[in-house]
Amino acid sequence: MKGIALAGIVAVLLSLSNCRKNNDYDQPVATLEMINEYNEQRRHNNDTMYALLQGIETDRNNVNRPLPEAYINCFGQTKEDIIHTLGDDYVIDYGGDFTRKETIIYNGITIELLTGNNASRVDYLFIHKDNVTYVGNIRVGCTIEDMINQLGKPAMVDYVTKQCIYSSPNIRIAFSINLKGMIKEIMVSDYTESYNLRLEMHD
Repeated sequence: MKGIALAGIVAVLLSLSNCRKNNDYDQPVATLEMINEYNEQRRHNNDTMYALLQGIETDRNNVNRPLPEAYINCFGQTKEDIIHTLGDDYVIDYGGDFTRKETIIYNGITIELLTGNNASRVDYLFIHKDNVTYVGNIRVGCTIEDMINQLGKPAMVDYVTKQCIYSSPNIRIAFSINLKGMIKEIMVSDYTESYNLRLEMHD
């Protein structure tokens, strides 16, 4: 009887051992060399990004100067206007009663609206794919030079968020930059009232 019980215990232990070999806990642990390589690459990327951002000239006189009308006046004041312009291929995420926000999500662009008693108005938009043109030829994937050619030198460069920032009394535009010196995200925030932005969707 003891032999049977012992055999059963061995079988259970073997089965647990086999289960453990197939789970994530048995994946190779990072070696010190791997950690050092990762940290070195991270330092190199940080140094590269810092040098890139440091090389972008800024113009403090551009703080709160009026931006060109195309960047401020727009067609997307209400949810209905946005849907009418950009089409029906979207998802809506409701923020709940306390936030009084709802978000319209298209392929490549996210638009957040503040909801009121009468209508929703744009609070910010976030462009994260190159299928959406902001104004002129500014889109995700274009260069810092494209941005400066259209908007002039940014008012400031944020080294923490890695953004070039333009601002006016009513609007703030932040262009996130990648290691290749290209725009990877565009965020436009409304300071006061709803604004319209001439956006184009591409196939």
